[in-house]
Amino acid sequence: MGNSASGEDHTDYQVDPHGIEKLRGSEHFQNLPKIFGQHYNHVLGFTEATRAQQKLVDRLSAIPTVEGAEQDTFPSTVMKNGLDILKDFQSARYRQSDSLYESLMELYHNIQGIFESCGLKHFPFDCSHPEEYYQQSGNKQNQRRVVSQSPAGTLAPLVQKELQQQETIKKLEKKVTTLDERIVEAENIYKIKNVENKMLKEEIGKLKKTENELCGYIKRLTKENEDLQQKVIKLQPPKISATIQLLHSHSGNTIKDIEAELKTMLKHQLNSVDFIKFNKPEDVDPSKMLIVLSIIASRVGTDAANAIKGIENPENTALLLFHIKESHALTKQASTSVLTDQTFKALGGIFDMAFVNGKGIYQCEMNDIALEGVCTFIRCKFMK
Repeated sequence: MGNSASGEDHTDYQVDPHGIEKLRGSEHFQNLPKIFGQHYNHVLGFTEATRAQQKLVDRLSAIPTVEGAEQDTFPSTVMKNGLDILKDFQSARYRQSDSLYESLMELYHNIQGIFESCGLKHFPFDCSHPEEYYQQSGNKQNQRRVVSQSPAGTLAPLVQKELQQQETIKKLEKKVTTLDERIVEAENIYKIKNVENKMLKEEIGKLKKTENELCGYIKRLTKENEDLQQKVIKLQPPKISATIQLLHSHSGNTIKDIEAELKTMLKHQLNSVDFIKFNKPEDVDPSKMLIVLSIIASRVGTDAANAIKGIENPENTALLLFHIKESHALTKQASTSVLTDQTFKALGGIFDMAFVNGKGIYQCEMNDIALEGVCTFIRCKFMK
């Protein structure tokens, strides 16, 4: 459901709690904090080591030259060249440290997104720096999900999980590429400067190990996503091609907006459908399916009776009663409990729907139930 302008859904979809518990119990999910924690400690260790080496360089730079000694002597030249090499190397390490820390923050942010998309508020890793970075960055996503309808009621969660896993795979692949570039950069620095640095070699090895673990995780997610795609294909409801008659006697912008949005929703759910609009019941073909639209302005019974007056084949007719109210003001009682006359019982279906100018046929429980009921009614009529 959406507003009258776009028909999009701005309501977050709630993930199946059984699916969340299954994900929480998986080995891959439980290993995420451990893997991230190791990578976080490696990056901070690399940064601290760089700072410690800078102190050594500062001390060497502060050693005074012997007064009166020639500046171009061999020892002085060696000392100067050595310090220049160390300073260049330290600059490269600081750039590498900054790049690794930025990559770590991006990785933390994406893992946090995975937890939030599964309905979990917190990523169970106690780390003040990434949390502070995340709060300052303001990079909080405002996701929109489209609620799909299916007879079994299980298609929408699978589609949602499939889309989430596709996005996760893309983000993780980008992180792997970033790690690859950092590794190559670190290796090139080592070769160009030709400086023996055991600590840098160990850090490269740890980064490669983290990269391999992420690659394995991506492969497992890709396989799960392929399985979800197959399930989605199997659960998709059959599409039909049909002509639907619409009847109402209202005028004005409200009924125009209702009619236009209802057509869009039914076309999305049923694929190839056409509509023929009538203002008089005597113009309707009684052998074909009919949807009657009625805006409730006074009493439900009176408005509903006027709407279906003159209908010749009530069995082929679905009556849609539109309540112009916000969700908090909607009644919990279905109109069928009031419309007990045999005239109404003979109808193919009676469905309550809600509409508000500016919001259209908005997302709520009443509209979700009604739309699914109308689609089921149409499929039954054209698949007999």
